[in-house]
Amino acid sequence: MSDATLSDPTGKCAVQSVSPVSEQRSGGIFLGFRAYLRDRRGVGSVEFAILAPILIAAYFTCFELTIGFSFAKRATRAAGTVGDLVAQQSNTVNKAFLGTMTNAAQSIFAPYDVEGLTKAAKNPLNLKITGVEIDKDGNAKTAWSWQRTGAAPYAVGSAVTVPKELRIAETFLIRTELTASYPLMLFLPTTFSPENRAISMNREIFYQQRTGKNIACSDC
Repeated sequence: MSDATLSDPTGKCAVQSVSPVSEQRSGGIFLGFRAYLRDRRGVGSVEFAILAPILIAAYFTCFELTIGFSFAKRATRAAGTVGDLVAQQSNTVNKAFLGTMTNAAQSIFAPYDVEGLTKAAKNPLNLKITGVEIDKDGNAKTAWSWQRTGAAPYAVGSAVTVPKELRIAETFLIRTELTASYPLMLFLPTTFSPENRAISMNREIFYQQRTGKNIACSDC
């Protein structure tokens, strides 16, 4: 409560009281809001509630990307290893031998269960192996082809796109094509379908035959 001095007709001073309500009204309606702004209780909890989801999402994203890059490296290594193994054969291969290349590729993907992961991504692991013959004019054509699933993927005699540095006349190449998909397990699992959350990895590698002039496939 505040006091105000007033003059009295008798010459004496009189004191008049001012109520607290009048004093609050003179301060305006923002006094309570200013007190609220000065209150720092609970600031740490609010900051944590804002930053925690962002940090958790960043952590899981880094985890997924690390696994994805490791999976991609294994896909490249698997395709190269399969092509190298076939290119080392001297004269003839068959479907039984080419079928074992799937086991070789799966072993390179270890410890990842490539079969389970690609099925979860709705894009099963597939492997294609093609014998490519280059004639004296430098034209590359399919001599034979095989794939893990289904019939021969390419017709005999069909043209093949070969890198310029490998297009050497009268040579024989082995082309390996590997397709694998890695499903992002933690990325919006209930929002997108598995195939839309998958990282598709397609690898194509050429190897020149190591010995002899060509490699035939007896039953492709």
